[in-house]
Amino acid sequence: DPDAPTAALNLGGIANITVLRPGAAPIAYDTGPASALIDAAVVELTDGRESYDRDGAGARRGTVDPALLGRLLEEPYYRLPAPKTTGKELFNAAYLRAHVGGGATSLDDLLATLTALTVETVARELERHEVERVVASGGGTRNPALMDGLRERLPVVSLETFDDVAGVASEAKEAVMVALIGFLTVN
Repeated sequence: DPDAPTAALNLGGIANITVLRPGAAPIAYDTGPASALIDAAVVELTDGRESYDRDGAGARRGTVDPALLGRLLEEPYYRLPAPKTTGKELFNAAYLRAHVGGGATSLDDLLATLTALTVETVARELERHEVERVVASGGGTRNPALMDGLRERLPVVSLETFDDVAGVASEAKEAVMVALIGFLTVN
């Protein structure tokens, strides 16, 4: 939408945004973890029997731990100016162990808290750019707890998925992009 600040949001292991604003150059950067810490928690606390929070069910059963969320939000990465990049070299199981410690937090409460972390860090960056419309893609769009959290946190922002806008599964976004680049190169 050329008339309104719009963002493409990718919710993979790491969340990243590309913001398009009328009369301004695009800006793109990583906002922080999307599913990287959620997946790491599931793998760690199920001894590898599970690898992700299927349908956000654990997060939905859990309760956000405000003290833990506050500690996680103190991560220096979030204060760096954009553009910036990060990855699983920072947001991984070792990071989770160091920040959560040996507390008595249940898996479901931890998942609720980590989901809230992703929601908050993404929402803050979208608000920073006064985004009115978001088109989301990536595996995180299949997590209802995460998507509902974003909708609740950003009630005035239109949040759609790549599936809805393009009619193509989010998982195929990069394949479509490569095909388009190939087509444009040939033509």
